[in-house]
Amino acid sequence: MQLIKKIQFALFMLSGAVGAAVATSCEHQLTPSKEISLPQWPPKCSCGESVWPEIEAWEITVTTAEGSETFSVCADKKSITLSMDSSSPVSLLARPFFSGYCFFKPAGMIFPFEEEFSWEAGFSSDCLKKFYISTAQNNPKNAARDYAARFNWQKITLTIKNNAKNNRAFYNPWLLDQPGILTSIEDRTFTAAKLSMKKICSVTASELFKDFPENSIFSDYVPQNLCQEDQENKFFTLSQQKLNSFLFYENLKIITVNAKSRTSFSLAINSVPI
Repeated sequence: MQLIKKIQFALFMLSGAVGAAVATSCEHQLTPSKEISLPQWPPKCSCGESVWPEIEAWEITVTTAEGSETFSVCADKKSITLSMDSSSPVSLLARPFFSGYCFFKPAGMIFPFEEEFSWEAGFSSDCLKKFYISTAQNNPKNAARDYAARFNWQKITLTIKNNAKNNRAFYNPWLLDQPGILTSIEDRTFTAAKLSMKKICSVTASELFKDFPENSIFSDYVPQNLCQEDQENKFFTLSQQKLNSFLFYENLKIITVNAKSRTSFSLAINSVPI
């Protein structure tokens, strides 16, 4: 594992078999080791109808203004322990890995504002990661770090959670214009209006995947696969501006949906890359 300059992250699996600890430069302060629970897998769903993929590992990515580090944790581990620089926000992402492939969008958290991974925070944490990467070439690390520390990242996650509760259509943050959001963060024009879904449509699973067993079809955004108990049929929210990806787990196929409207869409099927 390559080490990020100036900062090393300590990872201890529950078994205690693996551990690494690193010091940091004098101007940064590492927090005491913090245990963070990994997302529940399979995700909790009261109906219990879907047969979720059995994952092999979690792919963990930790990103700061200093750089980014990715490592894997066995699927049977329930938590990780990290020591992190507390002087600026830290992006943490966790993606389920199976059949040699990461299909699902990551769960995320932004330290120190959040204490645990959530699927809703995956988008905001990925924005922070990409913010650090995109500003690394144009700004001194201290400038990126200072602005990241002042920006209200919690507002993005909170707005996403509120939109998920209040939207008539199922709210999927990964359908948003992420490049546009990142640009507005960098030029300091970001508002919560950027987090409103546009040009989307909702289609029932039975209409969209009428030739497939419904309980083997998964959106790449985990919450969209969970029970929609107040509805007779499960709905998927589709972007009309970008391709939508689904997994047919029974045969390990990726289904790409190009949606023009609620009644006009096309499907393309490809094998999962292994």
